[in-house]
Amino acid sequence: MTVQWEPYLSIMLHPVTPADLVQLEHAWGVVLPEDYKALVTAYQGMAPVPDVFDVGQRSANIFNVLLTIKPHEERESYSALRVYDILKPPLANSSASTIGRVRNTP
Repeated sequence: MTVQWEPYLSIMLHPVTPADLVQLEHAWGVVLPEDYKALVTAYQGMAPVPDVFDVGQRSANIFNVLLTIKPHEERESYSALRVYDILKPPLANSSASTIGRVRNTP
C-alpha cells in the first residue's frame, strides 16, 4: 500500500531539527526509533491518505494526523509534547507500552 501525506494544518510549520527530536526524547524519557524520527521530520502536521489501515485481526484503524514536533501557538493541540503532558498521568498508571526504548538515566 502506498501512503501519501497531505497538508492537514492550515499553518506553515518550522522544520524539525535534530535538537527538537532530542528535546522530545528527553521530555518523554525514551530513544525514538530512527524511522519515526524520519517520518515526523518529513511529515509533521500532515495526514496520511488512505487514513484507514488493516492491522492484524482488527480492521478500520484510523490514523488522523501526525502530531507536530515543533509547537505552534495557533495549533498547540497538535503538539506531541502537549498531548503527552495531557496523557502522562493516565499512562503512568497503566501498562501501556512506550513508543521507543526507555532512556536509561542516572
